[in-house]
Amino acid sequence: MLQQKKNKKRDETIRKIYHSKNITYSKIGKRYKISAERVRQIVLGISELKKEEKAKWVEQHKKHIKKVVKTHLFNEIQRLSVQNRSKELTEQRKILVKILRDKYGFSFNQIGFLLQRDRSSIINLYYS
Repeated sequence: MLQQKKNKKRDETIRKIYHSKNITYSKIGKRYKISAERVRQIVLGISELKKEEKAKWVEQHKKHIKKVVKTHLFNEIQRLSVQNRSKELTEQRKILVKILRDKYGFSFNQIGFLLQRDRSSIINLYYS
């Protein structure tokens, strides 16, 4: 949290410097020990846009999932998305992955998104 505040303050300073002085992205980057590309993203506000777009996409995706998946199954998805590797939960996840894939036609990426895991973990659960 403290790092985020520092980065926000740094980003504001970078924007001010860029807009008030005739200085290049690379010179600003050297001063703050970041790449010129990162400076460009900060100046253009690209990071903030991506976060907003991702949040909007996540909400739309959740609404779509709730329409497709029955409520009790959606509750199971939320319960099994915790970061816990116990054998019992892993077996339950495996069953859930097979149901979502075979019965509802979700892709491995979509299931990974739901369970907060990467695609390869979901594939491993499905085929194990």
